[in-house]
This record gives sequence, C-alpha cells and structure tokens, in this order.
Amino acid sequence: MIILIPLFSFGVFILAHALNIPYNDDEALLYSLNQIIAVPEDSFSALFEQQNDHRIFFSRLASLTIKLVSGKMNFRVMIICGYLNLVLLGYSFFLIYKSANIRLAFFIPVAVLLFSPIVYATHLWAITSFEYTLAITFSLYCLIFLQPSKQKIWFWSIPFAIAAAVSNLDGLSVIPVGLVWLITQKRKKESMYFALFAILYVIIFFIGFHFSAASRFPPFPQIIGIVFKAFVSYCGSILKVLSDSHGIVLSTIAGACILIVFIGINVIKFFKKKDWGDVLFPISLAEIGFLELLACGMMIALGRAGDVAGSMLAIRFQVYAVSTFILFYLFVLSVLKNEKYKRYFFLFFLLFALSLNALSYLKYPDAVAVHNDELKVDSYNFTNHTFFLYQYTENPDPGKLLYLHYEFPEYFSKEKIDSWYEGLKEGVVSPQIQFVSENLDHLPEYKKWIYPVIHFEINNLPASVPDKDVYLALYNLEKPVKIFLVAIRHGNVTWLRKILQSNSADRSFLATFPRKMPDKIYNIALCWKSKGINNSILVARNLNLDDIRKAAPID
Repeated sequence: MIILIPLFSFGVFILAHALNIPYNDDEALLYSLNQIIAVPEDSFSALFEQQNDHRIFFSRLASLTIKLVSGKMNFRVMIICGYLNLVLLGYSFFLIYKSANIRLAFFIPVAVLLFSPIVYATHLWAITSFEYTLAITFSLYCLIFLQPSKQKIWFWSIPFAIAAAVSNLDGLSVIPVGLVWLITQKRKKESMYFALFAILYVIIFFIGFHFSAASRFPPFPQIIGIVFKAFVSYCGSILKVLSDSHGIVLSTIAGACILIVFIGINVIKFFKKKDWGDVLFPISLAEIGFLELLACGMMIALGRAGDVAGSMLAIRFQVYAVSTFILFYLFVLSVLKNEKYKRYFFLFFLLFALSLNALSYLKYPDAVAVHNDELKVDSYNFTNHTFFLYQYTENPDPGKLLYLHYEFPEYFSKEKIDSWYEGLKEGVVSPQIQFVSENLDHLPEYKKWIYPVIHFEINNLPASVPDKDVYLALYNLEKPVKIFLVAIRHGNVTWLRKILQSNSADRSFLATFPRKMPDKIYNIALCWKSKGINNSILVARNLNLDDIRKAAPID
C-alpha cells in the first residue's frame, strides 16, 4: 500500500540515526529515574513533577519502563519507541479523514508529509518524541470521542484529555476546545459533565504549578502584537522547510493565507444557516482538530512571547507545523463538495507534500549528521573530561552522579585516540592549509554562554580528507596529554549548492564551541578513519587559546 511507504522509509531513517546519548532536556528523565529508584514511595509525584512549564508523565514513564526492562536507561530505544507515537498520530489523522471521506487515495499526502525528516528534530530527541507528538495525538483522540457519532462513548474523551495535558502543557488546550465543541453541538448533559471535569482537573493540574525561567512575558499591550505575529507565523511554519534564512517571512505569508481561507470559509458558513441543522454552529471533526492545533500554537506563542518571534519556528516544533498543515488540508477537503474541485485540491496538495518530503531528505541529513557528531564527541568528552561541548553552554555541566542509571556509549576507543595521537607527534602543518581562529564572545547569539566562544575555520584541505566522519582534535602540550574532540560542519554548503557543486576543492570546515578545556596551548588536527585505517592531519600547531582575538564586526 502506497500510504505505508513513507511510514517505513522514515522509520528506517530513525533507526539509522537514533543514538543512545541524552540531549539537553533529556537530563530531566535521568533526574526522575534517580529520584524514583532512590525513593520508590515518591514515584507518583516524581512522574508528574514539573519540567520547565510541563508535566511530562509519559516521557518519564517510558524512561522508567526502559530502565526496569533493560537495567539501564537507553535513549536510542526510547527514540525508536517514540516513533510509534508518530504512527498513533498518523492514525488519528486517518480517523479524522475517514469521518468525511471514502477514497483512501486522498489520504496519501498526509502520510507523505507526516512521515518525513521534516519532523526529525522531534523524533531523534527522546523526550520530545513523547512530549510534543503525544500532546497532539491525545488531543485529537479526545476530540474524536466528542464527535456526534461517538455520543454513547463520549466519556472516553476524558482520559485522553488528561493524557494530553500530562504529555505537554500545550495539550491542556484541548479541554476548552472540546467544551466549546460540545456546546455548539447542543449536547447539554455532556457539556455539563465535561465542564465539571474541566474545572476539577484544571484545579488539580495547577496545584503547586509555577512558571519557569523559560517563560517570560512582555508587558501589556506589547505582548499582544508579539503573540499575534508569532501565532500567524506558526500557522504557516511548514514553509520553514523551504528556507531557513527567509523562514519567518515565508511562514508569516503562508500563515496569513491559511487563516484568511479558514475565516472566509466560516464567514460563508455563517450566512448559510439553513445548512446548520440542529446545532448552534456547524463544526466538523476536521475543523475542530484544526482549531485545536491553532490553540496549541497560541499557547506556544504565549509561552515564547519573551523570546524573538523566530523561536516559534524552532525545528523541534515542526511536528506542530506539519500537523497544523495536515489538518488544514483535511478541513478544506471536508468542506469541498464538488468532486472536481476536490481532485484538484488533492493533486495540488499531493504535489506539494511530495516536494517537501523530497526536499527534507535532501536538506536535513547533513544537519542530522552534524547533530549526531556533536552528541558523539559529547559522549567522549564527558566520559573522559566530565564536560559537554554542545550542551549546557549557559549552565554548569551536571556531575557524573546524574548518569548513575545510564552508560555513555563508546564511539572513540582508546586505541583509535592513541593511534591519532601517535600519527601527529612528528607531523607538520601543510603550508596550503588555511587555519583561522576567532573569538565570538561579542556576538548576540553567544551572550548567554558562560564560557568563551571559539570559532575555527579550515580551508584548502587535501583531497585525502573525507567529507564525513571527520573530527577536530585538540591535544595539549603538557603532561599528561589530554585530547579533546570537537565536531565540525561544512561551511556555506546548502543542500542546493551541494547538489550543483561538482568541485570539492573549495571545501571549508567550521567548528564553534565553548572553551571548556583547561590548558592554554594546543595542537589542532583533523582526524578520521578510512578503510579501517586511522588518519590524522595537523592544521595548527602551538595555538594559544588565550590569544585568540575577537572576530571583526560585520558591517
């Protein structure tokens, strides 16, 4: 079946790139594990405890289950299990689609969009694969049980509403959305019971609740304009896939168009009261699902009001962007009654979905590779030097006790590290290699970092240096010798330029990292393994990290 092809192809993508290394907020899962195992009687409160502004029950429950089954926490297993959450989300879309459509073919664009690297940042990160995706999934299942055809079993919506709220705070939005939908259906009895549940649950949910430092709210009325702009860009944020540099402009234009179409359809509906039937206002399952995603977007916009508008387009929110766009498609599809117009809309959406899917497979693998390289060197550096380079740049690194029930995987054996070092002892720096070092402390994006920010650029590399699986090694010139690994990325290589560029002689390697290593003077080398042989090449000798100057300001 064609619908299953993207599901399995993206599943293979997840299997190929999932790593057993904690990333940023994943520390909350380890903290909870330590707390539960040390004091089992506090397990219930630990599972529901706040993490920033959220109660992440299912993320913690998944990590605890993995620990109890395997003896150690394994983030790769959690990521793979998290992919099943995406499948559950896809099935909720299918149920919404089937509520108003018969043809299975019209569902193909949904599968093509949802199961693609567009959502890689959510589903290659253990905590978010259970947090964001399940909040949307449970919200939609709640609404599915509130539709008129499920009136006899409507009460199943309540556990799904609870589950949505304890997956992520955004899931709490389904409670007012569901209540409004019941009221518009003139279901007085269910509305009363659901309202009573809502009042009791919200009171219980917010017992002991406090906003974290991550939530900052500008003063009124300034917040209105900020939230409005962020919300509009959220509605069209699927177009961020097309361009990172113009993401806000594209997303804002697309979001405005989507909202205009949505409002226009409802204005037309308002003046056709003869088609309403016995309801206060006709709202289909697809439409209420779309409204729920808009409600999620409004909550995110409020929560991010203290940040710049671009934070709404963070790559980890792409599962919201895709879901919003899918539900807009299902909503419009349910409104169109003319079969010819329906086919045209489907063909346009299918072509667009296929294009975005193909683009995501071209665009994001390099970003995934860099992200994984950063995690791998973090695994090495923390195991050997008790610090991370690509996490905790604004806070002190956690101690080893946090990882009591987890074991870092080994990607760089002592044999490999020693082999690289031995090959560099008598090495010289090739005169053709250009090495530039800069200090980036003065740039706004690094103002919060509590460590000096170092940037390296390496040009004119020999052809023998491969494009992938290459790492930067810094080793001190004092005893005992310490070797620190740094991840690199390609400079100024977009997915389009990579396809069109046939000459690899202009390659540039970049590395930006906090200066957490203690000594001053280091030799710098590029290291890799090819055909079973460890290779390395010096790119700088006797570099004093204290003498690195600030980069020249950009005009």
